[in-house]
Amino acid sequence: LRVQPALPDRVRTRVKLLHDWLSGNGPAVLSLPSVVFEMALRFTNLSAAIPRDAFYLDKESSTEDILKVRILVHLVVASTIPLSPSVAASNPMLGLFTTVLFQPERLVDCYLPQMPEDELAYVMKVLGGRWYRCQNGHAYYVDLCGRPTQINKCATCGCDIGGLGHNLLDTNKDVDESLANDTNYNKKSSVQDNSKPNYFLPAVEVGDEGNSGAGDVSTTVRGIPASSCRTQRLLLHAALVAGATFGGQSWKNSVLRFAGSVISGPEQLQPFFRAHYSSDWQRLKASLRKSGDDAELLVHSAILELVGEANDA
Repeated sequence: LRVQPALPDRVRTRVKLLHDWLSGNGPAVLSLPSVVFEMALRFTNLSAAIPRDAFYLDKESSTEDILKVRILVHLVVASTIPLSPSVAASNPMLGLFTTVLFQPERLVDCYLPQMPEDELAYVMKVLGGRWYRCQNGHAYYVDLCGRPTQINKCATCGCDIGGLGHNLLDTNKDVDESLANDTNYNKKSSVQDNSKPNYFLPAVEVGDEGNSGAGDVSTTVRGIPASSCRTQRLLLHAALVAGATFGGQSWKNSVLRFAGSVISGPEQLQPFFRAHYSSDWQRLKASLRKSGDDAELLVHSAILELVGEANDA
């Protein structure tokens, strides 16, 4: 309604009546989660005093502004579908968005999708072979037989690494502790993924979206295709933006318990997640090489598929 150039007086009157009814009677009559109820209040409020947040639209809003708000609203609506434990287990992405919006306290110390993975574990999976650490804990790789035949300098701290005659320096040790003191050749270090739980993406710097720690448009996480990574991260931040906009203090306190390492306080939640949401939107379009209209259709197709799977279950 707010994007229309003009509204008939009777429409404004009816919308105001609905808003007044929601404000006075809605909580007692409607069994809606608080996030959904507050969103309904926002969209029936045609006054000029509403905040200019991620859900703000007016007649000056661009087409892409409207497309991004559509995604936000429809993800919230999809997340209201009741999920039994068995359905949530078979539909983890929709279950995640439901948890983000309505039970964020359950995500404390959980592993969230699209967080950066353990870089050492990733490289070890790709290269294989045997891995060691210098005296300061920095990892390095020995190819061929896996035993050192020369002494070099650590690329990180400059201390001695390697060894001579296939014998490891006393100051160095195996990354894989099960291989400690094993001098046999052609042994491969087993990979232990030490990826961190919780939310820990760094803030998106204004005008520097490509170096925000969220990766470029071709970045993949755990082998997931780039376009899927971009879509998952966009939807995750969409849910977090909606919660930060319409969730109460309890919601914000719960989110800070799993995102507090990168967000300083509750007042920073909404701008922090909104910046990521906008950055994810730009990256998704670039990854797909598509317009905003096409990107929105893809995201809605993904939401529709999640809803269909939940309804079938």
